[in-house]
Amino acid sequence: MSLTARWRSSLSLRVLVFSSVLTIVLVIGSASLLMARVQQGVLDAKVSESLVDSAVALDSAREIIESFDPNFAANSPRAVVNSIVSTLARRSGQPPAYEVLLLANGGGPERSTNQVQVSTVPINLILEVYENSQQFWAYTQINYADSAPVSGIVVGAPILLPGETQYGLFLVYPTIQQQEIVDVVQSAIILFAIVLSIGIVSIVGFLTKRITDPVREAADTAQRIASGLIDQRLTVKGKDEIARWAESFNSMTDSLEQQITKLKSLSMVQQRFVSDVSHELRTPVTTVRMAADLLHEQRSTFPPEVARAAELLQSELDRFEVMLSDLLEISRIDAGAAPLNIARCRIHELILETLDSVRPLAVQFNVDLVFKEPSSESTLDCDKRRIQRALRNLIVNAISHSQSPSIEIEAHLSELTVTISVTDFGVGINPDQLKHVFERFWRADPARSRDKGGSGLGLSIAMQDVEQHQGKLLAESGPEIKGTIFKIQLPVKQPGISHEM
Repeated sequence: MSLTARWRSSLSLRVLVFSSVLTIVLVIGSASLLMARVQQGVLDAKVSESLVDSAVALDSAREIIESFDPNFAANSPRAVVNSIVSTLARRSGQPPAYEVLLLANGGGPERSTNQVQVSTVPINLILEVYENSQQFWAYTQINYADSAPVSGIVVGAPILLPGETQYGLFLVYPTIQQQEIVDVVQSAIILFAIVLSIGIVSIVGFLTKRITDPVREAADTAQRIASGLIDQRLTVKGKDEIARWAESFNSMTDSLEQQITKLKSLSMVQQRFVSDVSHELRTPVTTVRMAADLLHEQRSTFPPEVARAAELLQSELDRFEVMLSDLLEISRIDAGAAPLNIARCRIHELILETLDSVRPLAVQFNVDLVFKEPSSESTLDCDKRRIQRALRNLIVNAISHSQSPSIEIEAHLSELTVTISVTDFGVGINPDQLKHVFERFWRADPARSRDKGGSGLGLSIAMQDVEQHQGKLLAESGPEIKGTIFKIQLPVKQPGISHEM
């Protein structure tokens, strides 16, 4: 089975896939949000800590400046710068909690610790510090002259040295430890998300199986019941909704089995009645036929009214024998006592012989029979008598009931099938009634006179004849079709038949 076919046919697969995709999306979204919040929280804490520490360092730097003699400091700014950087570097500890950069606004000596490059401090942060004379901070990348860069936070504030020289004091705090914490937390969150996804998908799969297994079992049971195994039932487990549903299904099936059994019994009674009546009538009808034939032969010697009665008796007895023959045939079909006598037949010959047999009736009803002969001669495996009877029933039905001035018979040949169509151009059949035309004893108009009708079994017998050949008998009528089209579709070859003519 292809993946597409399995997807369409398996409810549990679709539920599992949709649930899994939704679970994974929700877990990934939640994990991403949680990791972002954790990372932001750790960095925010580091920023707050750095701002406080930077403010303390700034106060220390100002105290160092105030400790110098103003005249000396003004004349030796490098000494002040070195003192500030050295003091703050000792305060940073080992390993250093921060790096120090003291940058001059304009000319003047500058210094940094551990060879931190000036490019570590973003230009916009330097400008903000110089222009606004207050503390600012930013995320940055710490660039060293002799080692790889690392991420960090830089906090800057303005500081004024003697001689009105403006400096910017920038403390750079590495965030390596915070990043390690974030990495550990993220790894834990990812692992938890994977485990959670697997767990949820497993639970969904288990619950889906628990829910869809009874549905699948019900579908399989329903298919077996439809195939004729009406004794099949669902297994009832527990007392939950699914169990009550299974009990209801079994109760419905029990009721259905009872109704089928009752209908089978009635059908068997009906079939037996038809068979018995048909056979019981055969003997008295034969006796009546002998007397009727005798009267019919001597009708010229009778008074006119008696002669007419003899003719009516003969015609009605003909109709009655046709009806009795149909009943007998139906009873044989129902009993499975109507096997096919398959042989190789010429299609052209089969149709012409059938037309010859119904031509007197067509003349009686003033109907033209038009045979559109196939361009090439072909043969098929069939019981010639049965197929001719089916075709004859279709033509007789069209002649008697279509009110059509002409009827077309046409054969369509292909490599595997033969289609014989009978088309009339009469009043047609209502689409709502079309599905009943092959039912036994059915008539489109129950009030219609039966003078033109037969037993009501002709089309039903035709259907049985065609279906025994593994073929189809179809009827088409409607607003887009003028009249009615009956089609006999037959396979060209039947198994086990020699094709030597």
